[in-house]
Amino acid sequence: MVTSELEYQAISLDTSVLGRDGLSQDRTLLRLMEQFKGGPFRVVLSEIVVSELRKHLAEDIGNAREKVEAALKAANKTLRVPDTDIAAARALLTGEGTIEECAEERVAGFCSRLGADVVACDGFVDVARLQEMYFSVKPPFETRKGKKAEFPDALALLSLEAYARKHGIRILVASQDGGWKKFAEESDWLDVVGKLSEAIATFQPHLDVHRLVAEVKENLRDYDGMIATELRKALERCVEDSDIVIDMQSDFYCEEDNSSAAYRGHEFQFDGDGTPHINVISADEHSVVLELPVHVDITVEADFSLAVWDSIDKEYEGMGSTSRAVDVAYDTDVLVTFAGDVAGGLDAVKIIDTEVSEMVQHVEMGDLEPSWYGETPAAL
Repeated sequence: MVTSELEYQAISLDTSVLGRDGLSQDRTLLRLMEQFKGGPFRVVLSEIVVSELRKHLAEDIGNAREKVEAALKAANKTLRVPDTDIAAARALLTGEGTIEECAEERVAGFCSRLGADVVACDGFVDVARLQEMYFSVKPPFETRKGKKAEFPDALALLSLEAYARKHGIRILVASQDGGWKKFAEESDWLDVVGKLSEAIATFQPHLDVHRLVAEVKENLRDYDGMIATELRKALERCVEDSDIVIDMQSDFYCEEDNSSAAYRGHEFQFDGDGTPHINVISADEHSVVLELPVHVDITVEADFSLAVWDSIDKEYEGMGSTSRAVDVAYDTDVLVTFAGDVAGGLDAVKIIDTEVSEMVQHVEMGDLEPSWYGETPAAL
């Protein structure tokens, strides 16, 4: 079951889960990371990890260029390919810019597609704690031999933990490094899983729901759309079926003959981006319950018979009747239940239930007097 809240609010990764090729291949898991951009969860990367990716890419680009150059030389010498064609092929196959510039462009593009927050060590790493971890051989420093090689891991972990603490969030990190796992076991802010796929899967139901909510908001722009129509129907039913208690005052004996309520319209509460505010109450892969806060306008009408007590005849004497109509506004929530394939979006689900949480219980009609000339007095 997916609730409105998740234990983690951000995802991160270590280069150990990417393999030696890093970003050299357009891998499916890395493409799946792009779905986090603009969503409810952050992608947070340590600048240490970003630097390692840049370094690996630079090495891969350099190796690829060396192989291309060797092949071009062989083609020129053995196959007697003209120099002009060799030059054109070199420009096409090796690309523009230095190795470092190409690597930087690739990594910057990757971070941009993820919408990643890159956390710098400066300002986040507690140097005193780093020293204590180093000399006490605490994770990620695992052995006294080769401890210096683990400094980048320590910097990355301390900066991620400090970022999480500053923003009050928990980060789920994908890493196969034993030192990262041991560090997270003692951290209140980081948890580590061994596979990037496992980390993404943890967030996936929530991401599916987030996309569905975005589609619902877009659908609500259409006054005659499916969701807007169902909302109006639910509010109309609730208003028409309501049992409202009429409160009034009068110098006469007053008896309510009949009353009714009619729905006039509603407005949504809006988020900062101008879209309707929606709360996710519960969800799984087959159903989602959304709560939409709304401001509702209704009109309540009532007819009254008025009388006075005749102290001589000892009975009530009719003094005519009156009617009153008042406009009432109130806030309530509409719960909308969708069923179907949540991952498939709005086209793959249907509304199976709408429920209005609250309705007006009492309406004040004001002071009532007989309608001597058939007019309907306004509320006082």
